[in-house]
Amino acid sequence: MIEALRAIAAAGQKAVFYPFILMEQLRGNALPDPWGGAGAQAVMPWRGRITSSVAAGVQGSPDGTAAAEAEVLAFFGTAGASDFSRSGGEIRYSGPQEWSYRRFILHYAHLCAEAGGIDAFLIGSEMVGLTRIRGAGHSFPAVAELRRLAADVREILGNGVKISYAADWSEYFGHHPGNGDLHFHLDPLWADANIDFIGIDNYMPLSDWRDGEEHCDAHWGRIDNPAYLRANVAGGEGYDWYYPREIDRERQSREPITDGAYGEAWVWRYKDIRNWWQNPHHDRIDGIRQTQPTAWVPGKKPIWFTEMGCAALDKATNQPNKFLDAMSSNRCCPISPRVGAMTPFRRPICARWSSIGAIRRITRRVRPMGARARGG
Repeated sequence: MIEALRAIAAAGQKAVFYPFILMEQLRGNALPDPWGGAGAQAVMPWRGRITSSVAAGVQGSPDGTAAAEAEVLAFFGTAGASDFSRSGGEIRYSGPQEWSYRRFILHYAHLCAEAGGIDAFLIGSEMVGLTRIRGAGHSFPAVAELRRLAADVREILGNGVKISYAADWSEYFGHHPGNGDLHFHLDPLWADANIDFIGIDNYMPLSDWRDGEEHCDAHWGRIDNPAYLRANVAGGEGYDWYYPREIDRERQSREPITDGAYGEAWVWRYKDIRNWWQNPHHDRIDGIRQTQPTAWVPGKKPIWFTEMGCAALDKATNQPNKFLDAMSSNRCCPISPRVGAMTPFRRPICARWSSIGAIRRITRRVRPMGARARGG
């Protein structure tokens, strides 16, 4: 890894170091499923399913209690930046005997410091089920731990390296637990002095295409019509409308995204990056918009698309977050699939956002894939 990072720097390129949790639950693992399923945990699931002992919304969940906070703290652990030493290209650890998340991230931060020359370092990615865990008093303990981790990584890498978290596209803009509640739960992290940019793994849908000529978008002519795809970067599903249920998706029964209470429809639109970026954020507790805004400072930090793309399948732009992986229980085809060429994906996104100047697309990164976690 050090060799690779040094080679990238020597070639005049910039590297974004992206530590990546891989889950290792196998079939018949006999681990209790925090998401309420009967029997064992899902096989090699997405890291976004890491959560508390019982997930929020499932009977018996500790969500919203001190017990949930304690579980989050146990996941992160207590390893510190000073528990590591570097010598001759080797990273040595002498801290608490724990295989914790902090030990994982801080090890790689020291590795990057030893290599030198990296442009940015991500302290995590797509840990949706973790960042949404609530402690007592509407707190989000995982977000607080990510801030603490960012401070330690800053101590190791210094001010010359940009630091952030790569949020899932469904996660970056807030947590919506229902009943009109809205928490801009990542805002303390985004506003933190040790965070340099807003990282988004962008797998937002760019189409809602079906076979035949009777579906709602047929007037665009073709799914790969550049104008159609570009119109859906900041429009269509997740901006103008949504599907309340899967049966509605099958029927294309679309519901408009509105905000009757306060006239801020953008707070519910994951695609409305511009308004999320340029406006103050106000949490809603028990459906009531709070007078005091969060710590977010509108427009202060740039946005980077830390991941973007879709599967190499026809209609993959319908659901870019769906992927094919023979080993993972989360494998899934996009709706209405048919074997064919991959629809152009990156071009309309880059074209749509290039005029803003606040969003950067990551084209190359070094991402270690070997780290695994035994999460829920």
